[in-house]
Amino acid sequence: MACQVLEAARCGGDRLGAGSNVAARTAAATPAGGYTLLSVSSAHAVAPAIYARLPFDPIRDFAPISLTATGPALVVVAPDLPVKTIADVVALARSKPGLYNDASAGVGSGGQYPR
Repeated sequence: MACQVLEAARCGGDRLGAGSNVAARTAAATPAGGYTLLSVSSAHAVAPAIYARLPFDPIRDFAPISLTATGPALVVVAPDLPVKTIADVVALARSKPGLYNDASAGVGSGGQYPR
């Protein structure tokens, strides 16, 4: 879609993996010329704190041009769990250590930060 909107001569396609690090590595290695766009999540900003070695520098190698989206962050639980607030979740988990688990979209994702 972006290639069509921008009438790009060519489109590099999706480079999935490692919280956008694969795409960022590819974009950083592309010769400058103004024809490469990289769309990343907040994981791009925290990558240096999570990964010991990155083949790019998120600040030096990229120039932000626009915020493209914002969105809510939600915490959800099973409907039969007897909680109504985050404080309830914390209290329940503390009352039964080791019983409850949590999940996120992965390392560096927005849902992983509160851990």
